[in-house]
Amino acid sequence: MKHTKRKGFNFYRSYYDVFNELEDADKLTFIKSLLDKQFLDVDPDNLTGMTKFAWISQYNSIDQQVKGYKSKTKDPMKGGCQGVATRVNLPPDLQEKEKEKEKGKGKGKEQDIYKIAEDYINNDSVVNAILKNKSQLAFSKQDLSLKLDEFIIHLQSTDDIYKNDKEFKTHFLNWLRIQKKKVSEKGTKPTPAEKVFGEYYEEANTIAKQLNNLTLQKNEQDKRITG
Repeated sequence: MKHTKRKGFNFYRSYYDVFNELEDADKLTFIKSLLDKQFLDVDPDNLTGMTKFAWISQYNSIDQQVKGYKSKTKDPMKGGCQGVATRVNLPPDLQEKEKEKEKGKGKGKEQDIYKIAEDYINNDSVVNAILKNKSQLAFSKQDLSLKLDEFIIHLQSTDDIYKNDKEFKTHFLNWLRIQKKKVSEKGTKPTPAEKVFGEYYEEANTIAKQLNNLTLQKNEQDKRITG
């Protein structure tokens, strides 16, 4: 048995949405990675294909929950692999950002993004105002939470640092409007997969097609061998 002081965590709807987008063979890998991170702060180091992109799409929410728990309880969760394993599963540009953040902890304001985002999604008046907006920037609290995760990934790929939560909220609303405009220009509603994987959808879709082609080729080879 793996020992852990943590007794539970909030299982967000976005985790369930991502889980349902995966093939059955990948679901166990994803959920095991999620549980090991939440209870032990252990990061997966062998994810591939769609499972890897599912993890990337939810990484910030999961990591934010773990950081919040450790901050409140002072539990070091020594079972975890700090830093290196976490960066392995991020795109190269975000890996560099994570390195810079670790070097500069306590010096800047960037680490406040997680706290601002948590307060934002837990503020019912703010969430309701967005949901009631005629522009339909989000369809539900879960949808808004998923978009907030995508926004944080976007911020980590830029040099934007916020002095206060007002700047963060203003930028997030502007970002939501831009994403809404992009969807409108495409002339189609986002598919469930696009909602789940956000800005990584195109790359994830390409990998999925490549994996599917490899599977088809292997099946044809097996047929020739057995035939």
